[in-house]
Amino acid sequence: MIGLLTKRGSFAVDMLVSSGGLQFAAVDLPSLNVPRCPCPYQLPTIRAGDTVVVVSGWLYDLQQHGVDVLKEILLPLREGFRRVVGLDQADPFQLDFSNAVMDLMDVVLKVNGVYEDRELYNYVVGAPTPDGRWTEKTERRGVPYRPEQLNKLRLSVPCFLGVATRMRRQVRRYYCRSVSERVVRSLGDRILDYVRRPLKATAPPQYTAHFYASLTHVQRAKAARKLRMSSIRWRGGITGVPAFVTGLRGNGMARLTPGEQRALTDRITADGILTPWLSRPQYVVSMRECKAVISIAGYGELCFRMAEAWANRRILVCQDLSHVRTLFPLVPGRNVVYCRPDLADLTDILDDIECNFRNYIDIAEQGHRDWLQWSGEFEQVLADGFAALYE
Repeated sequence: MIGLLTKRGSFAVDMLVSSGGLQFAAVDLPSLNVPRCPCPYQLPTIRAGDTVVVVSGWLYDLQQHGVDVLKEILLPLREGFRRVVGLDQADPFQLDFSNAVMDLMDVVLKVNGVYEDRELYNYVVGAPTPDGRWTEKTERRGVPYRPEQLNKLRLSVPCFLGVATRMRRQVRRYYCRSVSERVVRSLGDRILDYVRRPLKATAPPQYTAHFYASLTHVQRAKAARKLRMSSIRWRGGITGVPAFVTGLRGNGMARLTPGEQRALTDRITADGILTPWLSRPQYVVSMRECKAVISIAGYGELCFRMAEAWANRRILVCQDLSHVRTLFPLVPGRNVVYCRPDLADLTDILDDIECNFRNYIDIAEQGHRDWLQWSGEFEQVLADGFAALYE
């Protein structure tokens, strides 16, 4: 029985618990002076054991309530459990755990991807930057991670595994209590799977690119503006402005007041890039009218849109991820087309897709085959992504 300290809304934990491959229990911390953070999975309760998994978002929420997580959480856990495993659920490839927290973990599972060059963890790079500085070692972190801390990292699951139809069905029970509604939604998934069609050189879709995105990162607005100023035929735009936007005020996420959200919405409206939100069926069907699907970093570098492109047999265009290792075998020219992280060549690539469409059809089809094979073995993907829990 593995102890689990988490909160609602972690895609990685949802998938892990729903798979049934391991047995989990909520951890009772009655002696600790911390706010109650109940486990969302209706699990049995334990106070001690062999292994406990501590999720970064859960720790962060406690810190926001003024809890000293080192003294009040992690040190007592080390007394009650043989191993403390951290699950870094933050969307960016950068780490969510501090140096001090890393010291108290035996293993750290990192969702989405890990840097091939571990020294990148000691620089401000990747999705938190506003301008696509993904590998340039120009701005160091305040306190660098030590090699022994980084050696604890293990690669875990990418967020887009949650797009797999079987995975959606398993996780849905945690968020949809009505059995009849779950049945209807599963039926809808199967229908959308059925309507997917391959690209054909003899009957190319009328639009070059598909790009619908909320403004979780300022580069998404940049991409939409570049598309609007080009001659490229595309569908999409910015569907809304959330309360948190990455890169709006330099590195990291900025929290917006309601007034700031309205002002930013007015700005993207004036730029002509605001578009209505689509339901999932509308969104999937709209992809059929496009040759390529564009995925731009949001809170993290990976996005559900990547798997949606593969599942719908479309050409995936995203920012260069060659510096990162993920559990999905991303190979440029095979199942993905990379643009520069700063988007400088985005419209040039899309122009080439339009002009030389036949040269890209195999990338879409190979991406589809790779996705079906990989997602069809999601039990193995989960086992690989959480191998440390089986030790």
